[in-house]
Amino acid sequence: MGKELNILFGNNLRERRKELRLTQAEVASKLGISTSFYANIERGNRFVSLEVLAGLAKALNVSIGSFFEEHKSNATLDNINEMLQIFSQEELLTVERILEAMLVSFTYSRKSNDVDKD
Repeated sequence: MGKELNILFGNNLRERRKELRLTQAEVASKLGISTSFYANIERGNRFVSLEVLAGLAKALNVSIGSFFEEHKSNATLDNINEMLQIFSQEELLTVERILEAMLVSFTYSRKSNDVDKD
């Protein structure tokens, strides 16, 4: 695989692993490869054999093709999601209420700006 394809593959692999809340060590163990080799795959520094490719797809419950699809990943949402992991359920409910209030405020501001433009 070319470097760009390796990076795409690695990014999609990492994204799927995180969706399943698995560690690099857990996935590597399922495949019988070292954690450092797996980490290099995610970084796009290593390519994989067809055997490992098939094993990754099976371990992560996805099609092989999904590793090569271009996703419009939103890094900002990913960062917010990671930040929210430290909060308790009660704190998350407070954050949710704050976001709802912000959305109402933003919606009102947009409508006011649209009226001013007319």
